[in-house]
Amino acid sequence: MNSARRGILMAWLSLVTVAFLALPWAIFAVGMLRWYVAMGVCAAVILPVVGMIRRARRMPDEMGWLLLSWKQIAILAVIALAWMAQSGVGYVGFQREDYYKHNAVMRDLIEMDWPIIYQAFPPDGSPAGLMYYTAWYLPPAAIGKITATFTSVSTGWYVAHGAMFLWTANGVLLALLWFAHLVGKRPVTSALVFVWIGGLGALGHPILNDLLGVRSSFGDWWAEGFTYASNMFNLVWSPQHALSNWLATFVIFDRIERMRNLRDTGYIAALCALWSPFAILGLLPLWLYGAWRCRVGRAGHSGGTWGGVVGWSNLVAGPILLLLAGIYFDSNQQLNGMRGWIWQTHDQGHLPLRLIALWLFECGLFVGAAWWLDSTRKKPHRSEWGWLAVIALLLAVIPLYSMGRYNDFAMRVSMPALLVMRVLVWRSACRPDGLRSARLFLIGLLLISVAVPARSVFRSVMRYRLGPQDIITVRQTPRLPDTYVLQYRGELNHFFFTHLTPPPHFPRKTEQ
Repeated sequence: MNSARRGILMAWLSLVTVAFLALPWAIFAVGMLRWYVAMGVCAAVILPVVGMIRRARRMPDEMGWLLLSWKQIAILAVIALAWMAQSGVGYVGFQREDYYKHNAVMRDLIEMDWPIIYQAFPPDGSPAGLMYYTAWYLPPAAIGKITATFTSVSTGWYVAHGAMFLWTANGVLLALLWFAHLVGKRPVTSALVFVWIGGLGALGHPILNDLLGVRSSFGDWWAEGFTYASNMFNLVWSPQHALSNWLATFVIFDRIERMRNLRDTGYIAALCALWSPFAILGLLPLWLYGAWRCRVGRAGHSGGTWGGVVGWSNLVAGPILLLLAGIYFDSNQQLNGMRGWIWQTHDQGHLPLRLIALWLFECGLFVGAAWWLDSTRKKPHRSEWGWLAVIALLLAVIPLYSMGRYNDFAMRVSMPALLVMRVLVWRSACRPDGLRSARLFLIGLLLISVAVPARSVFRSVMRYRLGPQDIITVRQTPRLPDTYVLQYRGELNHFFFTHLTPPPHFPRKTEQ
């Protein structure tokens, strides 16, 4: 593609993506921590970004160009907005059950002083602090809070949800740009594939339920107790998990695969901790495999031994953020019992069949079809076979451990591996050569995978709603149902609240 059609330098796309992930950390530090702790955290967040800006200005072509025209970028922006229009984010579209939680956290962040301290919190009614991965909420909540200061809480609530929609749409557009870039062909089609691609629940459900007599329901949870969720599912249920996993995985995978350089990747992974702690666990094995592949930087790119893994952002800034996040999340002592090996936590009936079916229909068939197609080419892309093998192994092992009431461990930790798999599978389908029957088989699987996300969109359209409910009708966090509420309780006698936040204070009025 000639330079006239070039749209964006990859260095700047990477920088904007990292800044998107980093911004909530700066807000968290300034709003929640003691001033001297906040200064250290802000330094750990901002200095690596400053280094990226300097490198982008000094060596703008180091990472190459995003080979999309501005017209194609505009089309991807339209796709992002159309996808967002049925997501429920910002009260645009039908909101799934998890929005009881999302809206409660948003209300408290807008109405109450930071850090948030509740006078009474379940299960015993004692005082407690808010403990949750709040990164996705913080930028729009800060805008709503500032607006509420100068106008009214109600106005701040409406403004915050408008900001939430735009904030999330920006992250979705970044994800579409990265997916199109990593595939390398057919950017508009690739963006649509990213929106619609899922697993093969449309095959797994009838085989389990009708042929084998194992209880199964059609949807993302067809394996009953386990799910490898589609991108559609992740966006409409838990955008905080979706955005952080998408963006961090794409940036890290690009640096490993294309540049053979791990500079800043540990820091980028650490940024996910305040967004989705499970993302760290999902990224770690991919990062380790990448470190092995990048042990010598690629010719023509700065990296050196171990591909730039040794650096201030990876060895200092990243660990500081991980340590702070670990201390913060450790303040919740209520969920320690909701974890264990699946033979300890799950009903043993038909468990092996469910696990085999989950792996086969969410991973195995895709990996096998992509390998089959690639092996028939005159010049197979053998470097991708290693990634496919690692992904197949990870997705077989991840479900063996369970954590959370709804097995969040398998659902969230699997996301980076699923994302890389979907990049490689669609990339293989886009290449022009290879056995025709193998290509048709792979494309057939991709078409079948649309069924479950399509069902989600149908549900959104049939229950469509536009516009926020009044803030006074939204439950505050301590009033959430018992199935949700304990995951938000932070113990005030924990080190985080006694040493890292300002001295506890209580709201001037009791929560309604």
